[in-house]
Amino acid sequence: MSQLNLDLYEKVIVYNCLKTGNEEYLSSVVEHIDPELFNNRDAACVVEVIRDFYLENDTIPNRTEIRARINNKTLLESFKRLLTDFKDLDKDYTISELVKNTENFIKQRSLLKNIERSLEEHSSEKRIDEERVLKEFDKIQSLSLIDNLGLDLLADSQQFVDRLLQADEYISTGYIWLDRELGGGLHKEGKAIYGIAGETNVGKSIVLGNIGTNILLQGYNVVVISLEMSEFRYAKRLASMLSDIKQVDLANKTDEYLEFVTTFQSKNNGRLIIKEFPTKQVSAKHVAGYIKRLKRKKNFEPDVIVLDYHTLLKPSISQGSKHADMQFTTQESRALSYLFDAPVLSAAQLNRGEGAASGPSLDRIAGSWDMLSDMDYLVNIWQSDEDREAELLRWAIKKARDSERNNEHFWPVDYSTLRLLDDDAGGEVQAVANASVMTDIVGDLFGD
Repeated sequence: MSQLNLDLYEKVIVYNCLKTGNEEYLSSVVEHIDPELFNNRDAACVVEVIRDFYLENDTIPNRTEIRARINNKTLLESFKRLLTDFKDLDKDYTISELVKNTENFIKQRSLLKNIERSLEEHSSEKRIDEERVLKEFDKIQSLSLIDNLGLDLLADSQQFVDRLLQADEYISTGYIWLDRELGGGLHKEGKAIYGIAGETNVGKSIVLGNIGTNILLQGYNVVVISLEMSEFRYAKRLASMLSDIKQVDLANKTDEYLEFVTTFQSKNNGRLIIKEFPTKQVSAKHVAGYIKRLKRKKNFEPDVIVLDYHTLLKPSISQGSKHADMQFTTQESRALSYLFDAPVLSAAQLNRGEGAASGPSLDRIAGSWDMLSDMDYLVNIWQSDEDREAELLRWAIKKARDSERNNEHFWPVDYSTLRLLDDDAGGEVQAVANASVMTDIVGDLFGD
């Protein structure tokens, strides 16, 4: 959140709560403007009067109505001093900006008050209630002064029709078949989490890396959050996928790689940032804070967020059980797609022994079934021994909000660069896989 002059903004809030015709603003903030958040006691006293009057009468009090509620000389003097201070304030404010800054004010002051309370507990040798502190922090971070009241389906019917006539915007995964199965690709506006599910070591991170690389190639910004692989190891994989230089050759072809990067940057504005965090040591809220710092310090805003993978995050607040924690973490990860208007791409684990099954079903997801209710799309990947020999990786959509499911397809894999290839023919790839399996069957029946 941006840094405000909090003391000055106290007066801005009170002025706008009293301003005639500004009821939209007061109705948005009235339940959250706690007088305890105001250091200026004049402002705190008047805010309390305004809040109580509005909650009782559902309208902004005028100055006469405020004076009628001022029943002592001290409060009257507070009101007079504030009116004098208002003379130095700007008189015109954009409502959307005003609400946003008021939300920031409430969050910042609430956070400071919570810290002060904890320090007081510590200095008085009382035990700090850690659970209370965490719940307060979570409450502060989740505060939203929503001024968008939603879509009134009948009254806003023209707005709805206009949206119907607009083509949905997608970011391509770089794979024609996958885009088709997803209904067009990844939703550009975000508001969705996409999962890649597979057994251990089948290639979930490979799929995430390939899609991330393809998105970068289209000129979009990608941030990769790694929770089990080092930044260098991830960078080595992505560098190989991007440059088509084999991983084993990268160290011997550094000049060639640097030349590739120079050429790439001259033609492409996309950026890709990799950040590792220790497993189970950070939550989705930490990730959100990190992405905000990227915007502030590196002028970087992601178009796609890759989490490798979200179940290795910890919940910001423990839910009391492993399954509940996993579902809550999924929900918090999905919330990132709303916060940054960018789709989230992650991975999930299939139970051991199911990776080679034909189209492993949703009930093979490891951990929490409830987690699946919060996934918008889920792609299962798997591989038989024959597929691996043929250098093929199978995949199928197992959950989708608005597209078909269970159609099986194959990716040819170049293991030297970990690049997944695309074959729009589809059937030709299927034929290659079938031929590989049939050769083994014939060999078993009749000998090599």
